[in-house]
Amino acid sequence: MEVSKSESVKKKKRRLRLEEKLKIIDAVDRGFSYAEIASQYGISIGSIAYINSNKQTYLSAIEKGYNLDIKKTPTEVTQRCDQEIKEFIEKSLNANLPLSRNLITTVAKESYTDNGKTNFKGSNGYYNRLKKRLNLKKLKLPEDDAAVDSLKLHKWKLASFEIISEYTQNNIYNLDETGLLMKKSPECTFFDDDNDDESEEVKQKKREKKGRSWLTIIFICNMSGVKEKLKVINRYEKPRALRRYNFDHTKLPVDYYFNDNAIMTSDIFQSIIMKWNEELKIQNRNVLLLLDKLKGHHIDFVPSNIKFLYLHPDSTPVIQPLEAGIIKEFKDHYISRYRKCLLEEMEKTATNIQFAIKKLNIVNVIQLINFAWQDVKTETICDCWKNVLDQKTNFASLFDHNY
Repeated sequence: MEVSKSESVKKKKRRLRLEEKLKIIDAVDRGFSYAEIASQYGISIGSIAYINSNKQTYLSAIEKGYNLDIKKTPTEVTQRCDQEIKEFIEKSLNANLPLSRNLITTVAKESYTDNGKTNFKGSNGYYNRLKKRLNLKKLKLPEDDAAVDSLKLHKWKLASFEIISEYTQNNIYNLDETGLLMKKSPECTFFDDDNDDESEEVKQKKREKKGRSWLTIIFICNMSGVKEKLKVINRYEKPRALRRYNFDHTKLPVDYYFNDNAIMTSDIFQSIIMKWNEELKIQNRNVLLLLDKLKGHHIDFVPSNIKFLYLHPDSTPVIQPLEAGIIKEFKDHYISRYRKCLLEEMEKTATNIQFAIKKLNIVNVIQLINFAWQDVKTETICDCWKNVLDQKTNFASLFDHNY
C-alpha cells in the first residue's frame, strides 16, 4: 500500500504555554475527561496525564512569578536558581546599583554550581530565556561590563544598604590620610621621583632628608560638609619650633601625633578614635565611619558610639569621598598658600627661594595645613559625597560591613 506524502510527514508536537497548562489542570479538577481536554487542545491524552501529574511544579512556577507565556516549565533546581537571581536583581535595583548581562550570568553560574550543576555555561540563549521567565523584558542592561562593578564589589555594596540607611547625613563620616612633604621647591611636585642620573649614595641621602620632612595628615568629614579637626603625624615629639608653645601640642590648631616614621599606626588610630568616641558620648551621637582597610586602621578597642564600615580594598579611589576630590582641593589650597608664604619671605628678607624654604618650620607648615583645610568649601565636600552615595536611595550604594 502506497503512503501519501502528506501522511508520511510526522505531525509536529504542540508545545503549550504555562497559562494553557494551568487551564488544563483546572479543567481536570472540574471533572472534564482527559479525552475531552485533549480534543480541545489538540494534544494526546498522555500529554494531559503528564501535565496533571506535574501539577505542583506548574503551581510553584506561578507562585514564584514566572511569565505565563513560557512553554518550558523550569525544573526545581532552575526555580531555586531563578529565585536567587531574581532576589539579587531586585536588591540591586532597590539600591540603584548598576547591572549588566555578564554580572547576572556570573551570579547564575554561582547559583547553579551551588545547586550541583557544574556544567552551566550562561550562554546568550540562557540569558534570553531567563529574561522571559522572570519578566525582565523591560530591564535595560549595558552590553559592556567595563564600567560596571565586579560581582564581589556589587554584592559588597548590597550588604551595606541597610547599614547606611540607618544613619543621617550628619552622622556618616569618612576618614582618610595623605602624605605631605613639608619643604619642597614649588617648581617641583610634592611627590617627585629620584633622578636616574644620580648616584645611589646621593639618592639615599635625599630619601633620608625627605623622610625627615614628611608628614601624614588625617582627614575626617561628614556628608553635610562638616570638617573635623585635622590630625598630623610628625617624626618628632618636640621639634625645635614648638619651643614658642613650651612644647604644648594642645596649642596647635591640629591634633599632633608622632612616631619614628610619621605614619598611621594602630596606636595612633586608637588614640584618635578613643578621643572622638568620648566627644560623641557627650553629644549623645552615634556615627558611621567609612574607611579603607589600612593595617593601621585595625584596633582592639571597640568604640561605643562609632561603627566602622570598611571600604572595598580595590575601589577606594572610586568610592571614597575624600579621594573623590576633597583631598585634592586641600592640596591645591596648601600649595597655593605655601608658594605665597615663600614669596613673602623672599620679598621680606631679599633672599633666594632655597633660604626661604629652609627657614620654614613645622609650626609654619601646620598653620598652612590648617588654613588650607579651612579653604576647602562645604559644597566641594557635599559634591564629592554625592559622587559615591546615591541620595535618591537613602544613601545606599557602596560598602560592606562583613568584608
